[in-house]
Amino acid sequence: MKSRDYIPEDSEFAHFFDLALESVKSHDNHIASWEALEKSIKTYNWIHTYPNMMAVVHGLWYCGDEIGRAFRILADCGVDVDCNAGEVGSVLGIMFPIDPKWTDPFNDTLETYVPGMKQLKISELAKWTTDIVRRMK
Repeated sequence: MKSRDYIPEDSEFAHFFDLALESVKSHDNHIASWEALEKSIKTYNWIHTYPNMMAVVHGLWYCGDEIGRAFRILADCGVDVDCNAGEVGSVLGIMFPIDPKWTDPFNDTLETYVPGMKQLKISELAKWTTDIVRRMK
């Protein structure tokens, strides 16, 4: 995984990333791989960075580029599923087209609790975001 190149070598995060990578490389399925890692992360809360990063590694490694399968794998890992699905879904959504069955139910609408922005069109938010990025270049 190219992302490993960006992790400081002597960090605790690198240690746990490497554990996850070794595990997925040595197991045929995500359940066996995750079970092999559970002892190493049992002291961490389900919302802690390390177990969640390890779940993300599992989702991306075993999903076969299928977003629905990735979501299932993340659910099977059982840590912070919604946050991890957002991260993995974003990565896969950039890399591959997303089946409309995942997007159509939203009807291009995002509802928030942000004052003055209670309901937004997802397409307008995406345009707003990309416009900001373009202006930053």
